Amino acid sequence: MFKNIHTLKPDTVIKFYLAKKGVSKKHKKNINRIKLDLLNDTKIYNKLASSGKFHEVSGKISNVDEDSKKSLKKLYETYVKESGVKKFIFEQSLYCAGCQKGYATDRATKDHFLPSSTYPNFFVLPWNLVPICGDCNRAKSDVSPKSSKENLPHPYYNTLLFKKNWLKVVIKKAKPLKYELTFDDALKPSEKQMVENHLIAYKLRDTFNRHMSVLFDEFDDGLRERFVNNGSANLKLFLDGERQRVHVSPSKLKTYWPINIEYVFISGLHDSDWFCDNYYR
Repeated sequence: MFKNIHTLKPDTVIKFYLAKKGVSKKHKKNINRIKLDLLNDTKIYNKLASSGKFHEVSGKISNVDEDSKKSLKKLYETYVKESGVKKFIFEQSLYCAGCQKGYATDRATKDHFLPSSTYPNFFVLPWNLVPICGDCNRAKSDVSPKSSKENLPHPYYNTLLFKKNWLKVVIKKAKPLKYELTFDDALKPSEKQMVENHLIAYKLRDTFNRHMSVLFDEFDDGLRERFVNNGSANLKLFLDGERQRVHVSPSKLKTYWPINIEYVFISGLHDSDWFCDNYYR
């Protein structure tokens, strides 16, 4: 979904700013002074992101003084957009990288994957700017990994993980309906840990549970009527059709995301023989 993001040079915004006439001499001086250090920091970022070791970043990058932080913030606030970087990023996908549901448009925000409050070195690094909805940006805030078990899946680097389905729903044998949101069986233990970190960082479990509750309320009467009139086999057939309707193939690069709550919830209902055979008896 973000296969073109690395065609952006790490210093795209900085070069644009330094070549622009009429900008602050003070900010330009600060950026010129630290630009080589920032370029070296981007190499470290790329290496750690590729190896899943962002928790090691603190001791490896340069120190950014307060004046330079202010200059980098100025670049972020104005020149990420003017340089065309913002437009390019938002053209890569239609959805928020956090909840993977809300639309990430030019009206949405950019999340600093490694927070700028802690790592101003990456304030304007395109690879650190992720399209995200306002709710997820506020939820994640300044979360960053402190250990190997806290690393988050990066949409620009963990490409294989982002091509997999992350979640599944297990229906409990209980009335009223109870279910558990858990991890897809195909995920490796390390991938499950990263997905769990993602759910925690963006505060998504409660959101998804509310979503599934509303979804079932909308389905409930219709499913009951279908079971009473046509039996459990027809109910299962109907649920199969509904899950196929909301399924998005990984081949659809701009609309596929590994979290599809409608799909995994309806699949959970469909895959539960107990639900199809007994829930409406």
